Amino acid sequence: MQYIIKDNKNARDVALYALINITDAGRKGNVFLRETLDKQQELEPRDRALCEHVVSGTLDHLYAIDEVIGKYSKTPVSKLNPYIRGILRLSVCQLLYMDRIPASAAINEGTELAKKHGLTGLSGFVNGVLRNVSRDNEKGVSEDTKLRRVMEEGHIRYSVPKWLYVKLADDFGIDAAEKLFESWLLLRKTSVRFNLSKDLSEDEIVSLIRSDGIEAEKICDVPPVYELSGLSGNGVATLKAFSEGYITVQDASAAEAVALCPPEEGNYVIDLCAAPGGKSLAFADAMCGTGTVDSRDVSEQKIRLISENAKRCGFENIRVSVKDALKKDKDMALMADIVIADLPCSGLGVVAKKPDIKKNITPETITDLRNLQRDILENAVTYVKPGGRLLYSTCTVTKEENEENAMYIAEKFSLKPLIMKRIMPDEHHDGFFISVFLKPDDSRREN
Repeated sequence: MQYIIKDNKNARDVALYALINITDAGRKGNVFLRETLDKQQELEPRDRALCEHVVSGTLDHLYAIDEVIGKYSKTPVSKLNPYIRGILRLSVCQLLYMDRIPASAAINEGTELAKKHGLTGLSGFVNGVLRNVSRDNEKGVSEDTKLRRVMEEGHIRYSVPKWLYVKLADDFGIDAAEKLFESWLLLRKTSVRFNLSKDLSEDEIVSLIRSDGIEAEKICDVPPVYELSGLSGNGVATLKAFSEGYITVQDASAAEAVALCPPEEGNYVIDLCAAPGGKSLAFADAMCGTGTVDSRDVSEQKIRLISENAKRCGFENIRVSVKDALKKDKDMALMADIVIADLPCSGLGVVAKKPDIKKNITPETITDLRNLQRDILENAVTYVKPGGRLLYSTCTVTKEENEENAMYIAEKFSLKPLIMKRIMPDEHHDGFFISVFLKPDDSRREN
């Protein structure tokens, strides 16, 4: 189905287009929303902000919103016309989670949006559902309403599928799990790591950022990572500090992996699943342009991203190539001082940035990814030379993809664990897992 915008000057219509492409057509949430807004040059800044806010909020709370709609609609959410479903989702988000928007505006705009898309016959249905949700929302906790009953359930309150709520509560305890779920709903600023092997000091890079009207607040010392405030439009890409290669977008948790597995100048480093290149850049920077970072990924498109970032930052010690990490590269046996295995994962540490992860994840996803990671790790170990190190990391929090896999690979290949650290997400950090292993010098194991 081809989804269209009827009025590109209307923030809610643009938001509807973005939302249904993300939820119904499988487009990547944060990427597609940014692409959509970049194309809508006729939207006023205030309307652009509204569009971004309502789409992001709807994706954050999508599971809860669908549960609410299901209580007030005789037609199941999955059976609704895609435009009607999208309109109800956006409108319920405004009613329940956006205090600055009057209920009357959310209801009226939702009703008019149905008419605008040729669904006049269903506009009364939209109006009725939204009025009932609004009425019960105004009653709050003072009365026993459908809304109150559904929102009292923990997994709905945090907008998390019930199976995932139960799993993470079992893994970490209910208090820690709910703290994790709360972190998924936090607004996050853009974090950047400074490239200090270039010709500017840390203070000079801060000044360069501020010369573009952006504030930078330090959240990590080694390597230096700052949060940026005041970004708009194309964000960090518009800054001189970015275009001139002094900063790279990277979360503090990911940057910490470099601090916990620091290379020496002249090392040979293999980065197996490198795109878009954050860790390759960090290791190249840490080696001050010496040695080699063999930066690999599975497609030309991904490799192009790494090449662009390496060129922007001026790191000539990064070598890029298309390689499938699942296929053993026998030529690299026992060659690397450090192998970086930052592997595909369920992404539960970055839900605050990619809320559509909650919609797409299943129990089978976690099992499949755990097995995929083990297959790649078994290849990765063969590239580490005696006395070298393996860095295994993910941006998720599940034990299956983290601690259990780390111990599996350590025991199977007699590696010595040096570090094993889980970082839970908060307002400044992504959720992340970092483990570092040493291959003993006396290793004679046939890999």
